[in-house]
Amino acid sequence: MTLSELKSMVSRVWLPSMAVLLVVVSVLAVWEVQATVLPSLAGMPWQSKKDAPVSKPERTSTPTPSATPAPTFTPTPTPFFIRPTATPEPRFEPVRLRIPKLGIDTTVEHVGLTSDNAMDTPKDPWNVSWLSTSYAPGQTGSAVLAGHVDTPTGPAIFQNLGALAPGDTIEVLDASGVSLTFTVSRVENYPADAFPFTEVFDANDTRRLNLITCAGTFNTIGPGYSHRLVVYSEL
Repeated sequence: MTLSELKSMVSRVWLPSMAVLLVVVSVLAVWEVQATVLPSLAGMPWQSKKDAPVSKPERTSTPTPSATPAPTFTPTPTPFFIRPTATPEPRFEPVRLRIPKLGIDTTVEHVGLTSDNAMDTPKDPWNVSWLSTSYAPGQTGSAVLAGHVDTPTGPAIFQNLGALAPGDTIEVLDASGVSLTFTVSRVENYPADAFPFTEVFDANDTRRLNLITCAGTFNTIGPGYSHRLVVYSEL
């Protein structure tokens, strides 16, 4: 066998064997990679959701919601405001009477009603009396002062009361020296049996001061003087 024939035979045998060997080595290499690399990639973040193992969530019981109690209504107390009582103005209580035209400057006695429901008269004939159970001077209403015209022995404080005329002034003062000045509006002379008690004592349309005394003729066997003189004045 010649050398060229030997080379030709080796080529025909060795080359296919080498090809087979290379295929086997390649297969083994691929298998080795799958065996070592792929398991390590199983937990990597780029693993698809399809391939990732899915853990079945544990079933938990949902608690039954308890019934919400209905809210209770607590009424808010409404504040009760009591209107404060107005402090009444101090009551003017006269202690002196002055009538400049008649030269009178005298004491005012506080009196009430007699047993026969008449206004009491002053104890001193030179004083005047104020019916303290009626209106006070300065109030809206009729304050009344009374005085004697005379006594069994001579004249008294209101002997000349009839000389007053509209426009004359009458002044009353209280214990602190506060004075109120009234102006005479009219002078009236009434029969004793027709005396206008309501007009003299109860008129309350304005602030009045009324002075009264006896007038007319004196009846020794009757109820005294026949008339009553009234001087009306306003503040």
